[in-house]
Amino acid sequence: MYSEWYILKSGQQEGPFTWEQLWQQARSGQIQPADQVWKEGMPGWAAAVQFPGLFDTAKPPTPPLPLPASALPPHTGQPFPSGAGRPTGKKGPLVALIILLLILACSGAAYFFLTGGFSAKPKEFSVVGAWAGEYMGGIRGYVQFFEDGTMRQAFPDQGLWHSTSYRMEREEGNGRLFLYLYDPAGERWLKYAQVVYLHKENKLIINHLLWNVMYGMQRIEDREFQEVIDSLEEAEYDHSRMRV
Repeated sequence: MYSEWYILKSGQQEGPFTWEQLWQQARSGQIQPADQVWKEGMPGWAAAVQFPGLFDTAKPPTPPLPLPASALPPHTGQPFPSGAGRPTGKKGPLVALIILLLILACSGAAYFFLTGGFSAKPKEFSVVGAWAGEYMGGIRGYVQFFEDGTMRQAFPDQGLWHSTSYRMEREEGNGRLFLYLYDPAGERWLKYAQVVYLHKENKLIINHLLWNVMYGMQRIEDREFQEVIDSLEEAEYDHSRMRV
């Protein structure tokens, strides 16, 4: 599968892209070193600068394999070299004209963004409904969100299901969407996970904050979820394992 790379910029997810398309965007300046990149098999989003060869000016390198979080090199925060991501060597009039048009286009986009000409607000979506996927270690997991703020989770491999209260909240500035669960014992809301919705694939990506793992979930029918919990035992939700 070639179209498998995703980009997260200003809280808005884009993709999927092939590795060559990703490289072309990095080369043209559409992807910056600090932008977040992810593909299936990675434990979480990683800065684009951490992928060897992505900002090379030569031919597209071989796509790197997904790396575990411990193997990702730390981002030093140093400015990216000014010449990186641009073609080197002798440029003819046509290349110079293309570069000028790109500069004018970027300047116009920046003007409209700063003056409110267009909005970078992420696409809104509703998580209400039932979802299914694989959690850590291949454990089957099901979740169902209701409009009244109730959430149910089911784990057939453990023979259990439970319910709790939830809310979705976007952070100011970056627009990232987070899932909060209510802890009745402490009478407080706890930040549980970051949520990204892939519109084209109708897929929910949940980045668990406590365990630093990411898993994808596909939408299913409500009746399918009900059939799962009908054979399971109801249990209390363990809020002590969530992040404050």
